[in-house]
Amino acid sequence: MRKQKYEGIDINVYEETLDNGFKIYICKMPFKKIYARISVSVGNAVNEFIFEGKKYKVSPHSAHFLEHILFDKKVSQIFCKNAAYFNASTGINTTNYYFLGSNNFYENLNVLLRIVNEPYFTDEFSREKGVIEQELKNKTEKPSSIVYQNLTRNLFYKSYYKDFKNYNKNMVEDLYNLTKEEIELYYNAFYKPNNMSLVIVGDIDLEKTVDFVRQYYQNNNIVKGVIAKTKHEIEPETVFKEKDYVKTEISNELIQIAYKIKKIDDDLPLHYTMLDFYFDYKLGNLSNLNDLTEKDDNYITPYTYYDLNVMEDYFIAHSYVIVKQENKSIEILDNEIKDIAISKSELELEKKSFMSNLIKKLDNPQKLGNFIAYQLDLYKKPIYNIYMIYKNIEYDDFIKYISNLDFNNKAVIVYKKEI
Repeated sequence: MRKQKYEGIDINVYEETLDNGFKIYICKMPFKKIYARISVSVGNAVNEFIFEGKKYKVSPHSAHFLEHILFDKKVSQIFCKNAAYFNASTGINTTNYYFLGSNNFYENLNVLLRIVNEPYFTDEFSREKGVIEQELKNKTEKPSSIVYQNLTRNLFYKSYYKDFKNYNKNMVEDLYNLTKEEIELYYNAFYKPNNMSLVIVGDIDLEKTVDFVRQYYQNNNIVKGVIAKTKHEIEPETVFKEKDYVKTEISNELIQIAYKIKKIDDDLPLHYTMLDFYFDYKLGNLSNLNDLTEKDDNYITPYTYYDLNVMEDYFIAHSYVIVKQENKSIEILDNEIKDIAISKSELELEKKSFMSNLIKKLDNPQKLGNFIAYQLDLYKKPIYNIYMIYKNIEYDDFIKYISNLDFNNKAVIVYKKEI
């Protein structure tokens, strides 16, 4: 077991990779509750892949539906018995299964391992389709969900992320056409121990926990497997479609702007951090938009949301705001993003804000566990010097990097109740 330390915040993480490729990351902290999360490196964006020499294309609901099937209600009753909070979620690139509890940790951990490693598929899973249908319909009324589902709608030409834009298209029909064979194929293609990681945060015995997981895999003879591949396409820097309209049931008009920004080189943690600083400054608490919204009745709310993702060779930065006037809103948002005006003192405030937010995660096992898992998803490994990256960014380097980025490739989606 290898001991690693997050520099600057005095947090230790113990790493172990089993013979079958299953990765374990344990952060021993004196919390009363223990958080454990298994992440599988596949999500909603992937519905076309090559597995065992053959090409497949399955329903865009496969990853989400598989999550529901695996989180079997009978198995999860053990979590309830142990008074543990439990859930699962499917993102763009990962599917996550987790619990948080203070009782019977090893029994809970055994259930978590069984969920992802011991599937039970039957022909009678129509009930779960009804649950997912209602879940999807509920999301159509939430602005954040609408934007998330259309994240790559008009950005990509041929990347496999492009298929994700069809997630809501004919969603009920696609859902009910989903077959048992598709679900089994999807599971066999991606649910291998060498495509998973386990993050645990809490007051546990390190050696005993690793031995417990190792013994589980040995007893069940679960070995390393072949993982399906997704094709890496060379994407143009331009967007597929610059503007589009989507009819929704929300009462107000919603504007989404998504920027497709080419990565300059391979220093991902540093450059992701710089861009995150920048968009937080432009759309966060220090944003000039807050002043503009108070002076101009163009916005219904001064709140603006942004998110930053990495998709293949690009940073994807997107934001949304509820507005009154479509064209003026787009102009204001776009001009603010392209105006590289930030002072040295404002950058220092951003640095302190990010460092403070990281420190706030240290008193909560779920927040700390999710932070480590998020780094695994984004960087494929924990970035143990992330605090020092925040702290040591120099103003001149920051301005130089941001100034070299191209913010001209954007896709706008206008969400209207009536078109």
